[in-house]
Amino acid sequence: MINHHPEFELLFDYATGSLDEPMALAIAAHASTCKACAEQIRKLEEVGGSLLEVVTDETVNPNMLDDLLARLDEPANDDVPLEPIVFDAETKKVIPAPVRKYLNNNLEALEWRRIGSNVAQYNLDVDVDGYKVSLMRFKAGAPMPVHTHKGNEATLVLAGGYTDQGRHFERGDFDFKDPSDTHQPIVDPGEDCVALVVMDAPVVLAGTFSRFLNPFIKL
Repeated sequence: MINHHPEFELLFDYATGSLDEPMALAIAAHASTCKACAEQIRKLEEVGGSLLEVVTDETVNPNMLDDLLARLDEPANDDVPLEPIVFDAETKKVIPAPVRKYLNNNLEALEWRRIGSNVAQYNLDVDVDGYKVSLMRFKAGAPMPVHTHKGNEATLVLAGGYTDQGRHFERGDFDFKDPSDTHQPIVDPGEDCVALVVMDAPVVLAGTFSRFLNPFIKL
């Protein structure tokens, strides 16, 4: 059961197309597993469409048609399309459809990068300045280092779960943190936790010893 959802402001910005691609991906992935948020987004989009109908028409550029016809005469892209990936059952079970578009292989065959003994990371190819979008795999039962952030962090749980700041998160739950949060997620025992994590700034380790490691951490 999904208990944690994006704030209304994030859903509104998604419905109006105001979010950058990385954060929009996190919202789309959550909505693909959460009927309540998908319905709220649908209603917001309907309201937005109604507002557009009553907006006074703007003056159309008289050169618009000529510009469009000129673009139609441009040479086509000769790039050969890549063969679509046939995802296995485990990948389709864990990874929401909006996220699969960014994968180049099945879940277990991805080039995971180890970060210490408890974390593995796979960076998605989302080329937006200032953002990092990753699949993260956290070892069952392991505590994460105490940390905060220089910016915002959105986490969508895809498998397993964790407890953080007295709240429990499991598949489908959406967790949003900002620089005011200092926290230490603890992964549930018995199953690794897989999550989609979107950050617009690096993490900052907050423990006494961890502060010495900050220059070497690249999350």
